[in-house]
Amino acid sequence: MIFFCGSSCDRKKENKYFITIRNNSDKEIIFDSATAHSIAKNPSCFKLGGREYSDFINDRKIKPYSSKKWGIDLTIEFMQTYPNIKAYSIGIFYRTDIETMTCEEFRQKYPIKKEWNVTLADFEACNFDLVLEYTPED
Repeated sequence: MIFFCGSSCDRKKENKYFITIRNNSDKEIIFDSATAHSIAKNPSCFKLGGREYSDFINDRKIKPYSSKKWGIDLTIEFMQTYPNIKAYSIGIFYRTDIETMTCEEFRQKYPIKKEWNVTLADFEACNFDLVLEYTPED
């Protein structure tokens, strides 16, 4: 058996690096992220099977007019280890789009509502506690 690990396998229980996403809209949003490329260049379908799908949605949903704080220690460690990784890309989608569109339709339209590309310098500038806000007018 081969085990691949992107950083140390000795993990602390508490995160020390965070992103908080504020949802300033009247719709439930889902966020997704990518490290090696822009999330907007990776049109994928979120309709995973059964428990995988519900775990993904429950982990990444943000209710209207609320926020979610997300620990990103592994992402920061990855960006520090591989300086050729220029940004961490975060995308916002409406949950209704994910749940009502077929995978084919979702990939074709790829209804991303907002994207942020955050650099290691951005994280450092805010002491590794970055707050992003989604407002529909953006």
